[in-house]
Amino acid sequence: MKIFQQINATPSTHPLKFSLETARFLKKYFYVSAITVIILNLIWGVFPYFSKLFFDSLSQPNIQQTYTAAFVMLAAIFLAHLFNAIYDIVATKLWGLTKYQARKDILSYIAKHPHGFYSNHASGKLGAQVMETARSTELAFFYLQHFGPLCINLGASFFIAINTNGYFGFAMVLWSILIALYANAKIRRIGNLARKSQKLNNDLFGKIVDFISNISLVKYFGIYPLELSKLKAFATKQANVKATVEYIKIRFIYFTYFFYTDRQLQTWHP
Repeated sequence: MKIFQQINATPSTHPLKFSLETARFLKKYFYVSAITVIILNLIWGVFPYFSKLFFDSLSQPNIQQTYTAAFVMLAAIFLAHLFNAIYDIVATKLWGLTKYQARKDILSYIAKHPHGFYSNHASGKLGAQVMETARSTELAFFYLQHFGPLCINLGASFFIAINTNGYFGFAMVLWSILIALYANAKIRRIGNLARKSQKLNNDLFGKIVDFISNISLVKYFGIYPLELSKLKAFATKQANVKATVEYIKIRFIYFTYFFYTDRQLQTWHP
């Protein structure tokens, strides 16, 4: 696949793309890790449903139904721990091997291009981050590990809201889509400000690349929110003011949105 291949035989300066490039000889490990993470998300996402079946069965006179529900719930727990163990083993080996491959790729590139970007910045901030590619590989799975359950939980919230109050449920879905589009536009805006302010040609280039690659919609919806202090490290004074304003807008909408929906769900949920 193209996502695993280097462009013009040059290591990417984007941490996520670079981590995928270093896994080009380790696709089996990558796919196994990704699949196990997805399965884990699905199991833990539907586990509350299994629990509900079990506790509902306790109020029924049919003991066989209770045993079945208990078996399903315990089986889900067992499978979750099994896949989690598989993921830990495979992903740990993947991170170690990609880290080794990253060093090998960079050193090989530097030997062939003594005046290239990595040759001039190998000991700089980007070089230090690139050499620790295990961190970038972990970041690639971060989206699966955290964004997956978030989507499942959000979907469950939509289901509850629609079943409780159809008008509110529809409005909640529509509002979420608008929030996602708005937040995505602001994320791009902040990234463009940082790129423009630094012009991609100075010592902070590595920081900017890492900054942009770490911005995700997930963070603006409550998981590992980006602190305002980080913006100051990646933009000049002029751009920093604009970036800070954009960030505050996103966070304000996030808090307003989730505070309002939580209050409504508490009101309408039986």
